[in-house]
Order: sequence, then C-alpha cells, then structure tokens
Amino acid sequence: MPKKVKILVVDGSPLVAQRVKDLLSDWKDRVLIGEARNSEDALTALQTIDFDFVLLDLPFKDSVNLLKVIKHKFPKTKVVMFTNHIETAYRTICMQLGADYFIDKSSEFKILEDQLLKEFAEEI
Repeated sequence: MPKKVKILVVDGSPLVAQRVKDLLSDWKDRVLIGEARNSEDALTALQTIDFDFVLLDLPFKDSVNLLKVIKHKFPKTKVVMFTNHIETAYRTICMQLGADYFIDKSSEFKILEDQLLKEFAEEI
C-alpha cells in the first residue's frame, strides 16, 4: 500500500489550506492535510503527527522562528516556505535556516504539486 503523504499547512488564512486541498484533490486517498493558523498550533500538530511536509507562511518573525524550531525538533520534515513574501533577503534567510523549498504562492502555486509528486514519486 502506498504511503500516505502528510502535509501541514501553516497559514493565517483558511483559504490557503482549502486551495492546497483543491490542488491535491486527485490524491484524496493518498494525502492527509492538517491545518494550523499560528506557530503554537503548528507545534502541537507536529508533536501529534509525523508530517512529511510543512507549508509555512506566517508573518516574517513567526515564520523564521517556527522554521528554526521545525528544523531542530523535526529534522526529517521538509519545510516549504509557501509565501507571497518573495523578497530576496527573506528567501536567503529561510534557505540559510534550512527551508527545503521557497515557493511564491501567488505565481508558483502549481509548482507545489509538482514538488510533492517529485518527492514521493516512488511511494504514491
């Protein structure tokens, strides 16, 4: 049986999680999507479920702090900075702190599915 891909969407907007669910609707039996609106809820979810991916977009300071914690406490979890804040400085900081991907959610939304498919091609 194929592995179920577990994705945690950490975003202040519930619409983003719904867009991710819609994007991955063809995977419905092979994906579990969790939602968190803030860092505290995200950490609670990560302690409960062994997520494969975290899609992260919170205010700058919160995102950077949560990225540090995830990479320290949950090193196997891939972090996708999935944001509209595409400034070079922000991208550089996130990549230096261990973000696995940096995707502009306004113009590169479809890339998200492609990256997930690439990561789990053998398992899904």
